[in-house]
Amino acid sequence: RRQRQMCIRDRPDSAAALVRDVEAVDDSTVVVTLADSADAPRVLADAALAIEHPEARIPVLPGAGPYHPAALPPGARSAPGDTDVMVFRATLGDASVVAIEVAPGSDARDLLDGGADLVVSDQPAALQYAATQPWLRIAPLAWSLTYVLALPGRARNDSAADPRTTAAPNDAAALRAALADAVHAAARGAAGPFWWDSTSNGVGGDGGASTAMQTDRGSPSPAPSPATERRVIYYDRSDVVARDLAERLVALAATGRGATETSASLASVAPELLAASPLRAVGLAPPELARALASGNAVGYVLALPSRALVPRIRIAALRAAAPWLGATNGMGRALVPLVDTRASLIARRPRGGAVPVMARWDGTLHLDPPALPAEQTP
Repeated sequence: RRQRQMCIRDRPDSAAALVRDVEAVDDSTVVVTLADSADAPRVLADAALAIEHPEARIPVLPGAGPYHPAALPPGARSAPGDTDVMVFRATLGDASVVAIEVAPGSDARDLLDGGADLVVSDQPAALQYAATQPWLRIAPLAWSLTYVLALPGRARNDSAADPRTTAAPNDAAALRAALADAVHAAARGAAGPFWWDSTSNGVGGDGGASTAMQTDRGSPSPAPSPATERRVIYYDRSDVVARDLAERLVALAATGRGATETSASLASVAPELLAASPLRAVGLAPPELARALASGNAVGYVLALPSRALVPRIRIAALRAAAPWLGATNGMGRALVPLVDTRASLIARRPRGGAVPVMARWDGTLHLDPPALPAEQTP
């Protein structure tokens, strides 16, 4: 009971504020009392409230599903370098074992040729390769990430004209489509509604969602005083899509307002990027990016956000915690400019004996079901 309570209550305030109490009734029953009954039951499906193994190097969710974490089988190799391996064994019976390898930066084609049964990838080269192999199948997953350009200057000057209303109607769509063509991933121009924007989503955004958080946690912190703004766009250097977007935005800004139709669209949607002084794209490691985002002293930041939020207030409060300067806005929508949506695809070997059934959730998360047990093993 103590461990389960800590797993939830040690979350960031954005998630912990949703749960009033957790009680372990018996060995198989946990009663969760939510702070707001209007959130039930969808709040329980949000990954922010998942139970994680406290000592795992990478998130492991030991819930009541068909698989549970297990040790590497005898003789199994450990992954080299930055690759992590997780092993899960079927909860009922011991015949079915799934090994999940997390291999950032790897070429998915090498993983397929190395014998992987399932590969989740957004690499165009891997998808093109898989399409030519008769022993592989491809299943696109849900659009799960939306990349945005966060602009602190708008957050600090929310009395200025909102480019969402002053820009030409087609400029945002044109810019998004051009950026989707510039990234090395399966991408499309960002398509709303966006959960952080109260003008495009009556349920999400600031409207009403932040009010409940303020009741428990006080008013949002005021935006820090503007420091000398750096003419840079920061991004996560391990994120290829974020890098492609940041570099493309810098290149468009350098061409000037009317050099091309795309640069003209950028001038309409994000005029902050066009100025006399040059603009740079700078990749940072995640800890450095977190500190830079909190300071808000750059022209912009390219961020990857979940495309959908079951309970927007969780994500909104987490954004405000990461970027305190967002707390001064009347709506996050003016400070967060949607760019592109991305999604991965599932590449699978064609069914063989003992194949594991796979189901994709609404957010692209995969669920594996173990093969059916023989009748004598069925409980």
